[in-house]
Amino acid sequence: MKKNSQSNILITTALTDTWGNSDQKAVLLGEWCKTMKNESLLESKDYNQIPYHWSDRKKFIKDYEYLESFYERVLNSLADHLNKYHGTEHTLRYWRILLGPWLLTYVAIVWERWESLRLAFEKQDFEEVHFLNLNRDSLIPENYYKFDTIWTDDHWNHHLFSEIIQYQYSGQVSIQHLDLEDNFDVNLKPNDKMRNSTKVTLLRIIDSFLGALQKQYKVVFVEPYFDIAVLMAISSRLGQLSRLHYEFFQNINYPDVNEDRYSRSIEINATNDFEVFFQKHIFSQIPIAYLEGYKELNRVAGSIKTTGDVIFTANAHLDNDLFNCWAGDQVEKGKRLVVSQHGGAIRSNYTNFDHQEKIADSMTVWHKPYMDNHVQLTPNKMIRMKRTAFKNQEKLTLLGLETFRYPYRAQACPTAETYTQDYKQKISFIESLEGDIYKKLIVRTSNYTHNGTKSRDRYISDLGVDKLCNEKTITDSFSSSKIIVCTYPQTTFSEAMHSNIPTILLFCEEHWPLHPQFDDLIEQLKQNNIIFTDPLKAAEHINKVWENPNEWWSDPSTRNAVNYFFEMTGKIGDDWVNEWVGFFKSENHAAIR
Repeated sequence: MKKNSQSNILITTALTDTWGNSDQKAVLLGEWCKTMKNESLLESKDYNQIPYHWSDRKKFIKDYEYLESFYERVLNSLADHLNKYHGTEHTLRYWRILLGPWLLTYVAIVWERWESLRLAFEKQDFEEVHFLNLNRDSLIPENYYKFDTIWTDDHWNHHLFSEIIQYQYSGQVSIQHLDLEDNFDVNLKPNDKMRNSTKVTLLRIIDSFLGALQKQYKVVFVEPYFDIAVLMAISSRLGQLSRLHYEFFQNINYPDVNEDRYSRSIEINATNDFEVFFQKHIFSQIPIAYLEGYKELNRVAGSIKTTGDVIFTANAHLDNDLFNCWAGDQVEKGKRLVVSQHGGAIRSNYTNFDHQEKIADSMTVWHKPYMDNHVQLTPNKMIRMKRTAFKNQEKLTLLGLETFRYPYRAQACPTAETYTQDYKQKISFIESLEGDIYKKLIVRTSNYTHNGTKSRDRYISDLGVDKLCNEKTITDSFSSSKIIVCTYPQTTFSEAMHSNIPTILLFCEEHWPLHPQFDDLIEQLKQNNIIFTDPLKAAEHINKVWENPNEWWSDPSTRNAVNYFFEMTGKIGDDWVNEWVGFFKSENHAAIR
C-alpha cells in the first residue's frame, strides 16, 4: 500500500475510538485488538501486528519462573504493608489465602502487558498513541468477582496500557488524550454468582433454616463440586446436615475509593524498571476489599458462625473473598483447609504458582499425585457419571475451545495469537474430513459473556449455523456421538474418555506444556491414535475408522492406553462413598490432634 504521510499509530485495544484516522497506518499491539465486529474496519486499514511474545514457549517458561519468584516477593511485602495498614498481625498464609488469587493473576497480567509494550517500542514504527480520559477510581474493582470480569475488558486494559506508556515511554511517543465522555465503571458489571433466581431464593431459605439448626460441622463444604445427591450421601455418613452454605455468597457494601491509596507503594527491592513500576502501581488497582473495604469484609466474615474442624472446597478458594477471609481466620485458629482440583485431565506443569498446594493442608487431586500434600481420590465431578455403552450413534462431535481475548495469568493454554493458531488447526482438521463424515460433524462450543474469543460465532462464520450443537448438556452431546474430538487436554477430555465413546484429542502441543509425569501416558495415547497434534493425521484416522470406530476403540492395545489414562488422570472408584468419607474422617482426626 501507498505509505501515508500521517503519523503511524499504536493501537493497544479493540476500542476503535482510539484507532485514529482510517487512512493512518497502524501497529496492533496484539491479537486482542481484533474482534469479529471490527474485522471490516481492519480490512480497510493498513496495519501490522506485534508478534505475541509468549508464542515463544521458552520465553513463557523463563517468564513463569521469574514471575513465581516475583509473586512471592510481592506477597511478602504486601502482607507486611496490609498488616500495618489494618493494625493486624495475620500470617503470610492468611494473606495468601485471601488475596493470592488476585495477586497471582495481577502480577502476570501487568508483566504480560509490560512485555508487549516493551517489544512494540523496540520495533518503534509508530509515532503516536491515543488515550481515553477514564476515571481511575471507576477502574478499581470492589473485590475479586469484579476483577474477574474486568481484566478481560478493553477499557480496563486500555487504562493499564496507558499507565505503562506514560510511565515508561512518554518521551518516545506522541500521546493524544481524547476528549470523549466515557462512563465506564467496573463495579457496575453484573456479578453472575450473586444473581438470584426463584430456585436459588428457595434454596437459600432452606439452607438458612438448616444453618440455624447446626453451626458446628466435621467438614464445612463450600462449592465442593459434588452434586447434591453425593453431598447428601457423604454428609449423612459424617453425621451432619447437608448444606450449600449460602452465607458465603452474601453481598457486602464496600466503601468508596480513598485517594490515599494512590500515594502508597510497597518495597520489594526492585531490580528492574518493571519492578519499580509495579511497586508504585499496585495500590492503584488492588481491590477495595483488601484495602478500604477490608474492615467491612472482615466484619461480615466474623459474623458467620459456621465452623468446622475441616473446610473443603473445589472453587470458593479461587474467587470468593468472603469465603477466603473467613477461611484464613479459621486456618489461623487451627482448622484444616482442604482444596480440591476442580477440573482437568493431563495437568499442566505451570499452574498458578502452585497456589492451591501452598494454601492447603491437603489437596485432593484427580491425577496421580506428584506433590507431598496431593491425595488422589475419585474425581468429585465424575462421581455417578454413567459410562455410555457404545451404540450406533451418528455424529462426529468436536468440543471447541473458548477462552479470553486478553492473556491472563502465566499458565499453559492457547491465548491471543496462539488461540488463533489453535483455531486454525481445528479448521484444517475439519476441511480434511471426507464429505460423508463432514455431513455428520457437529461443533459444541460457546461464547463467553464478556470479551471471549467468540469461538461459537467463529465456527458459525466458517462452517454455518447448522454445524453448531444445540443440545443442552454435554452428556446429551455424548449420547448422540459416534466419535468425540476434544481440542484441549482438560476436563472435557476426561469426561469424553469416561463416556466410553471413541475419543481423540487434537491439540497444539506446544501451547500446553504439561507435567512431565504424564510424558509416558501422552506417548502411549499417541501410539494408539487417541492423541494427535497434526490435524491432517487426525482427519486421516477419523476417515479410516469412521465406519466401525468400535473396532479401534475395543482393540486390546487401545484399551490398555485408555485404562492407563484413567490410572494417571482419574478413575471412578466402585466404592467412592467409603473412599471420600474415609478421607474426610482422617482429615478430621488430623485437625483434632
